Amino acid sequence: MSRSLLTLALALVCLVTVSGVAAAASVTGTVSVANGTADGDRVTVTPLNENFERVGQPVSTTVENGSYRVTDVADAPLYVVRLEHEDLSHYAVAREPTADFELSAGLSARLARPDGTPVTNTSVTVTSPTGPPVAQVRTGSDGRIALDQLQPNRSYRLHTRLSGAPYRFALQTGTNATDARLTLRSPTTDETVLTATGGNPASHIVQPVQNGSTTRVVETIRLENTGNRPFVGAINVGLPDSATVRSASIEGQQLQYQRTAEGLAVNASLASGSTIRASVQYTLDNGSLNKPVQHETDSLAVVLQGFDSAAVEHSSNLRLRNASGMPVPMLTSTDSLAPGDSISVTLPGAGGQGQSSGSMPQFPAGALTAGLLAVVVGGIAAYRTF
Repeated sequence: MSRSLLTLALALVCLVTVSGVAAAASVTGTVSVANGTADGDRVTVTPLNENFERVGQPVSTTVENGSYRVTDVADAPLYVVRLEHEDLSHYAVAREPTADFELSAGLSARLARPDGTPVTNTSVTVTSPTGPPVAQVRTGSDGRIALDQLQPNRSYRLHTRLSGAPYRFALQTGTNATDARLTLRSPTTDETVLTATGGNPASHIVQPVQNGSTTRVVETIRLENTGNRPFVGAINVGLPDSATVRSASIEGQQLQYQRTAEGLAVNASLASGSTIRASVQYTLDNGSLNKPVQHETDSLAVVLQGFDSAAVEHSSNLRLRNASGMPVPMLTSTDSLAPGDSISVTLPGAGGQGQSSGSMPQFPAGALTAGLLAVVVGGIAAYRTF
């Protein structure tokens, strides 16, 4: 199971409950602590289905004689198990009704500026391999933090901020998590460190919807900071000349934006190696979707749901994906796109054959239909191979 799916599962634990509780089950496990004991520690189990939705209430117990048994848990294919030991929280996602914990590793690090000056009295959040926070600590007068009784051979992430800039580091117990030196480099405003990559089904998705005589468009871009320092500054999104912007958001939070010569700019901060999702909603007076690309992009898709794909004209750097059995036709980029490249799509005019009216999608990444998501499983990756 991928880390992103585990994180999603844990996020949904407190958000989604599915009606109809299944038969009761028991979840068991052992807990060992180096030079200590876990007796009395609290263990909480939450059942999930294969869609990472909660299928029953969380149930808690305590560790006794180095083991635990949580009874009357809804029978489920997945279980999120949380162990609270002293001031730390540990997590496991188990497919079988058992999860063991071994707390025998440590983590120590020193946070410093590039000139070696320690970063003192700064809050650092340590998160688990599956995403949720394990602990929050503060650096000492020498910039150091230290945690023990962690799980061995696990990757932990450290998150902190300095002068408004975000920083993220990954340390693995037993490998590089002892006396690690973490340098907090000054942030950059150079937008070239941001690359549209790793998106699903594409890193940059453009979704037009015909609403009467107006074309409404949602653009969603997944950007990664590929540099070695934080990015703090304006993210630019290229737009058609005739676009009237309705909103701009980062990770679903609407933000103020500024129109530019080629589109719009919205301020954001992004730690090295991390990703964000930027979204823009706008309308067009006509069906002409001609726009520049502002970031290196590994894959771009224009969703044509509700349009007659045979009547759509497009630039040569896009190709039509309308294969038999494909639930949603779309245009995809023939190759990666560089900053300054442009795409051109001419949609059928108002009242044209194959159009349908609809409201503006409210959440770009999730606005794609289940059929489109099926394409992710069935073939976007395959399409890129030729």
